[in-house]
Amino acid sequence: MQPLGMVRAPFHVYLVNLAVHLGMTGRFHIKPTFFREAARKDGAALTLIAQKTIGACYRNFLGVEKLVEVLESGAINEYIMENLGNSYCPIQLLDREPIGFAICRENIIDWFIVDYRYHRRGIGAQLLAHCESEMFQAYPELALSCFEKYEPANRFFRKHGWTEVMTHRDEQIDLRTILYQKLWRDTKKKSDEPPRC
Repeated sequence: MQPLGMVRAPFHVYLVNLAVHLGMTGRFHIKPTFFREAARKDGAALTLIAQKTIGACYRNFLGVEKLVEVLESGAINEYIMENLGNSYCPIQLLDREPIGFAICRENIIDWFIVDYRYHRRGIGAQLLAHCESEMFQAYPELALSCFEKYEPANRFFRKHGWTEVMTHRDEQIDLRTILYQKLWRDTKKKSDEPPRC
């Protein structure tokens, strides 16, 4: 039975879950995940996921000094709280515990975070598929950006059909980022209806 306030994932996300559960991906067996819209009360949990994941995954390309500065600045919590209620922010739940989330502004997936303990288990693919499914209902083209030196994430987005459009320097943190896009027409059969804009 589905708990109140929970939204079941689109069918193609269930196929990913099924493949993971049956071991068809060669990865760990993971229970199905669920999605719901984030609320302000989720801010602390989402901040903790973001801080732990950034701390574990960004060290190699940010360097320790800049990483500590980012983690201690309060900017992560500030950004999350600023967007809860103002942007589309799905939370991914496993056994009712948040394990990932995204912050989506109009047609841009601005932040995409999966708890580092769940990387390479199909969880990120489920979250990405959910975001794409929801956003393609309103926009024919989606965008996101990723740090150029964060190669595991770049491989992930390319694997899931995102196309590199350009690179640019993020002046705020002095790192190059890659801008990706995904077009609705690239994900659907020609007979499907176009998105509602």
